[in-house]
Amino acid sequence: MAEDRDIVELLLEEHREFRELFEELEAAARDEREELFRYTVARLASHEAAEEAVVHRTVRDDVPSGQAVAEAVLAEEDSAEHLLAEMADMDPTSDEFMESLGRLRDDVVEHAGHEERDEFPLIREHVDAERRREMGRRFQQLRDSGPTRPHPGTPQQPETRAAAGPIVGAFDRARDAARNVFAD
Repeated sequence: MAEDRDIVELLLEEHREFRELFEELEAAARDEREELFRYTVARLASHEAAEEAVVHRTVRDDVPSGQAVAEAVLAEEDSAEHLLAEMADMDPTSDEFMESLGRLRDDVVEHAGHEERDEFPLIREHVDAERRREMGRRFQQLRDSGPTRPHPGTPQQPETRAAAGPIVGAFDRARDAARNVFAD
């Protein structure tokens, strides 16, 4: 069951965790990097899908002048999703991968800062505390059932992501389980 947490506080915590994950990834030994990268990709994919469905949709629909802010952060997420998809085919021990990882880290950190600076204050100002807690519950539910890999072909509309997330997530989890079975 999802915790009763304010969406803004929950997302600030997750953003801190992503910053730490990137530090771990960049410092990881070559043989540990692939597994840690797969974990990071799964976390980012499920986080972004849930965020698009819950947070950006609320900002777009319920916050005065929120449409432009929501569209800007969705465009950033689309760019990062394409980079993640490219990186999935790279050798995690290669220089190309490490260069892309640095770009991804910069994009994700900049994106998180953009949300924290432009989106979160709007949510706090225009969305009451009870609704922010409900958004937190919904976010956690969608994140926990969402995709575990990037799907750059999925339209960036929050409604589409909300509907597709759990379905795509189920397929991703089945694919992950099969990969783990056959990797052993």
